[in-house]
This record gives sequence, structure tokens and C-alpha cells, in this order.
Amino acid sequence: MLGRGLPSVARLLCLTALLGCTQLTCRQNRVWTDEVRLWQHAARWAPQKPRPYINLGRALERIGDDAGAFTAYARAAEVSVDRRRASLVMAFAYAAAQTNLAHLHAKWGDGAMSLYLLDGVLADQPLFAPALFNKAVLLAHRGQCAEAVRLWSVAQSLDATLPANPCPESP
Repeated sequence: MLGRGLPSVARLLCLTALLGCTQLTCRQNRVWTDEVRLWQHAARWAPQKPRPYINLGRALERIGDDAGAFTAYARAAEVSVDRRRASLVMAFAYAAAQTNLAHLHAKWGDGAMSLYLLDGVLADQPLFAPALFNKAVLLAHRGQCAEAVRLWSVAQSLDATLPANPCPESP
């Protein structure tokens, strides 16, 4: 009698496990359908890692939430300075967060703070292409096209996916 009921119990357990996994997958799919929600979720699950905050900041900036982006980038900069990380990973994450903060300051019309942050990044990482590019754009807006083109050329040689020359009238 016990032997006859066992396959039914096993089937019931498998069905229960399958339904549980289906429910968890559906719940997770709701997270994956929205970029902001995805990176908020990732930051909640990995609060000491900078990458989720950097990506959350970018997602927030894309939907026009610059204040939220600023908070996310600042948190990324804060958690990137963790001596337990490999120095290269720590340096890259900090440079990316600071470059994104500089981008926001430039967007808000605070070119001086943007330039200050970018100069700090480039002092530590002189070949960090995003910082070189952002500084080139900032200088181009200030009319300093010769220096902007020089920085853009270096940035472009490091990362060919960067946008076009910020001073189109220059070669």
C-alpha cells in the first residue's frame, strides 16, 4: 500500500516545485521588463557593488530623473572605494562614477564642477576614454576646440564607439 502511493506523492511534490518555480520566474520577469526596476533590484541584492548603481544612474538619467541618477552615481563612487576590490576594478568603477557625476554637472550648467571632477578622474586615469570625451565636449562648448579635438582624438583612439568630434568644424 505504501509503495502504491509513493509515485503520486512524488508527482505532487514535483508539481508543487514546478508551480513554485513558475511563480518565482513570473515575479522575476516583472523586474526584468523595466530597466530602472532591474538595476534597483540588483543594487538591493548587491549593495556593496558599484556596477548596479552606475547602471541604475544611467537608466534614471535616460528617463529624465537626474536627481535620482546623481544619487545612484554618488553611491557608486562611495562603494567603489573598497580596498577589498582589485585595484583595477576599484579604479575603473570610481572613474566611471565620477565621470557620470561630471556629466550631470555639465548638463546642469555647472561646467566648473564638471571640469574639476573630470580633471580628478584624468589625474588618476589619464586614458579613461569616457572622461576624455566628456572633457572634450565641455571644452568644445567653451569654444576651446583645439584642445577639445586633441582630447577627442585620444578618446576616439581608445574607444571607437564614442560619438563624433565635438567640434565638427575642426578636422
